[in-house]
Amino acid sequence: MLVGQPTRKRGAVAIKTDFGDTWIGVYINDGSNPFIFGSQIWSMLQENWQGLERWAKSLLECGYWEEFLNDGICPYCGKYGVGQPHLISGNVLNKYRGYGPDSMAPDPNCSGHTHLPAMPTLSSVNEERDGLWIEWAYVLDVKTYSLEIFRAVRAGGTVIVTQPSLIVNLPGLKRKQPKYRYFPMGIFNLMGDEPDWNEIERKGLNVSKYYHNKFQRCKKTIL
Repeated sequence: MLVGQPTRKRGAVAIKTDFGDTWIGVYINDGSNPFIFGSQIWSMLQENWQGLERWAKSLLECGYWEEFLNDGICPYCGKYGVGQPHLISGNVLNKYRGYGPDSMAPDPNCSGHTHLPAMPTLSSVNEERDGLWIEWAYVLDVKTYSLEIFRAVRAGGTVIVTQPSLIVNLPGLKRKQPKYRYFPMGIFNLMGDEPDWNEIERKGLNVSKYYHNKFQRCKKTIL
């Protein structure tokens, strides 16, 4: 039986750098839980076994995992490099089609959509602030053919961050939030057996609950 809750879980797919244990990656907007995402990323890495360096380079040319899956092309407007589709609507105002100024019409092609603004590069060096909204991180090491998995957990103290706005040219809000860190869930050799994603999920939930309770007095506030 699957464990955990099939709710919104944001995360990152990342590539280990040549500088110590650091990594950089792209943003998973939803469904980053191991029992949802684990088999997907594992299968993709197995399929790209002979070209992991090329795969990693292509990944980092995008800002979002979904954008990478679409080869950097928006599936609705066909534009390249504009980011992930956002605020997709099934309706558009008729005035854009030469009809009444205020009425709505079906939009099966989802032409009435926007794109998320460019994401800052996700990096392990920003774990104190990013852990609030990066719950799981999957880090590929192309040199050792391994996948390391992390769970973001609370740490002691607070940090001031600027939360990016989803609206272009609108400044983000400054917040004081609890510090976070990435807790390792394990390193898995790509030449070995597929990990037990349910067990990783369970372990992550337990460690997250432990550190949440330990530092729960740290409250997030808008400055």
